[in-house]
Order: sequence, then C-alpha cells, then structure tokens
Amino acid sequence: MIVNKISQNLINLNATVGQLALGQLQSIEVKAELEIEEMADSINYLVKSLNDKSNFAEQIGLGHWQAAYLPSSEYDVLGKSLVTMRNNLFANAEAEKQRNWTNEHLNKVGDIMKLNQNLGTMCDEVLKAIVKSTQSLQGGIYIYNDSKETPALALQACYAYERKKYINSTLGLGEGIVGQVFLEKQTVYLSEIPETLTIGSGMGSASPKYMLVVPLMVNNEANGVLLLASFIEMPTNVITFVEKSAENLALSVYNVKVASTTLTLLQESQRQTEQMKSQEEELRQNMEELSATQEEITRKEKTYIDKIADLETKITA
Repeated sequence: MIVNKISQNLINLNATVGQLALGQLQSIEVKAELEIEEMADSINYLVKSLNDKSNFAEQIGLGHWQAAYLPSSEYDVLGKSLVTMRNNLFANAEAEKQRNWTNEHLNKVGDIMKLNQNLGTMCDEVLKAIVKSTQSLQGGIYIYNDSKETPALALQACYAYERKKYINSTLGLGEGIVGQVFLEKQTVYLSEIPETLTIGSGMGSASPKYMLVVPLMVNNEANGVLLLASFIEMPTNVITFVEKSAENLALSVYNVKVASTTLTLLQESQRQTEQMKSQEEELRQNMEELSATQEEITRKEKTYIDKIADLETKITA
C-alpha cells in the first residue's frame, strides 16, 4: 500500500516535470514522505518562478518598463536575462523617443528658416521656437558684425517669458561668456550661474540655474552665438537639438548675409552701369554737338574764304 502510494506520487511528480518541459506551468499537491514533499515544493516553486517570469515578459511586451520583478536568486540566469532585456528595451525606447523629439523639433526650426529670409525676422522666430522647445526662460542670438571699424557681436534677437524684448546691445569679441564662446568656438553648458545674473518676469526676478551657450559655426568659423538660460536642467538630447539648430541657423545666417551682400553688389553694379550709360549718352551728345560745331566752323570758314576770294577778285578788277 505504501509502495503504491509512493509510486503514484513519483508518477505525479514525473508528469508535472514533463508538463513543465512542454511549457505547461501547473503546480502539484503531494502528501507523502518528507523527501517527496520537498521535491514537490521545489517543483511548485519552479512553477511559481516560471509564472512570474512569464508575467514579467508579458508586461515587457506591453511596454510596461516599470513592471516589478526580482530574480529568484543570484543564480537565476533566466530572471537576470529578462531584467537585462527589459533594461535594454527601455533604454532603446527612450533613445528612440529622444531621437523622434529631436527630429520633430529640428524640422519645425528648419521650416521657420525656410519661410523667413529676412535676418531679423528669422532670428526672432527661430529663437522663440527653440526657447519653447527646450522650456527655457530666456534666449538671445548674437550675430558677428564686421562692417564697423571695431568688429563686435550685435544682439539680433532676444526672447523671454512669451514677450519679445527689443534691446540694442553689442559685445566685444571675447567679452563675457558670449564673447568667449565666440572666440573659442566651443559649446559651454553652465550649471553654476552667478547670482548677479537674473531673469526678470512679471512675478519678480530670479537667477537661472542653467545656461547653454552655443557658437554659430560655418566652415569652422563662428558668425554668431546662441544663448539659453533656464531654471531646469537640459538633458543631452536637448543640448544636441540646440547645437544642431545652431548649426542650421549659422548656415542660414551666412546665406542671408551672402544674399544681402550679393544684392548690394548687384544694386551697386546696376547703379554704376546706369551711371556709365548716362555718361556715355552725355558724351555722345557732346560729340554730336562738337561735330555740329565743327561743321558750322568749317561752313563759316568756307564762307569767309569765298568772300575773301570774291573781294580779291573785285580789287584786282
């Protein structure tokens, strides 16, 4: 009788193990000798562990990256692999999310540049879009101006708190953090801002906690600086977005400047051409007047000669 009972329990254990091998997760109840009950408990623990892993894998498949799971032990290879897979999938999903965010906002800024060919309007609209995209509180765009005797950085656009601030300001090359970034041609991200630097708003003034200063580079040459100040930290993908936007803006500014210079030269050339045409016409008229005068002189000279010859004839007669 006892042998039959033990034999039946072993058969049940073997059947459960066979079901596990086929992927069927079903626990077993065994009442027998301690050794057999311990075997049953181990199998049931394995069933529970596999069920937990299955549920965890299902949550991962649904994109629930925060689903809780703790491997059965330090030797739980499958459990650790599932956690590693979850972490990798989460990291890839976050990276893809950041790439999509960056591309979306870069396209918005790019569209603004295409629609605005006036330097002032373009800088205003681009700065506004970047400030909103990065949730910054203030921003400025400085453009290099070498037309004067002393080259300087002129504040082309300034935006803060949904209001455009019209400020006439220039900075010397190397003056302040903006001037230094222009000369060094390297992005600077500051997390320790002097208390003397404040951002004003309708609710008072406060010191920004973070500042990003990016040079506008074209062909390894700086033609301006983009500055952002914020109360919140800027993650890596946001900084990358600002740097790429600054690169595109620099090229647009360069093209606008070249187009403006070309237009100025063309207008000057047209003016000189019109002036030369006017001078040529004046010269032609002068030549015609001179030719007419010469013909008149010749005609008069012939008349005088004829009169003299006639007079001489009369005297001789």
